Amino acid sequence: MSQNIWKKDDRILDLVAKHYNVEQRAANTYFHLATLAKSIGYDYAAKFFYKMGIDKQEAHMTRLINYLMKFDYVLKSDSIIVSESVDFNDIASIFKFAVDTESKVRNSVYKVVDAAFAGKDFETFEAMQWFVRDSIEDLEEINDLATYASANNANMLDVENMILNKLKDKE
Repeated sequence: MSQNIWKKDDRILDLVAKHYNVEQRAANTYFHLATLAKSIGYDYAAKFFYKMGIDKQEAHMTRLINYLMKFDYVLKSDSIIVSESVDFNDIASIFKFAVDTESKVRNSVYKVVDAAFAGKDFETFEAMQWFVRDSIEDLEEINDLATYASANNANMLDVENMILNKLKDKE
């Protein structure tokens, strides 16, 4: 074990670890929603949710693990990491559930940021700013798609085209 020069409040690091678990649940949820979207014929929505799940794993969870390892913190993973199993038969309900999921991620980010700032743990506060910015972007994007998918005049082709455009914008 390396000598750690940083004095960290375990309660704040525990919140970071809890946030890791929230991100892991979100990734699993997005993979589940991808399969639901695909099963009802929304191929681009399935691809969108799959990419969201991969992003949670590769960008979010990796950043959190690397941060925790700087402080020799041993991650305590939740025993419940599988997403809530839902069975929607329309794309609007799937996107609404995704908005709820991303709102939970955002609330978790804010808990860490708030505790870090209050505890004058400015390293953690600064490290979490990436998550603040990303949660704004993710929630806005999912909410836009949910709003569009819920519109009375939205049809499958229009929804899929909008999602395809979002996917192209991300490339």
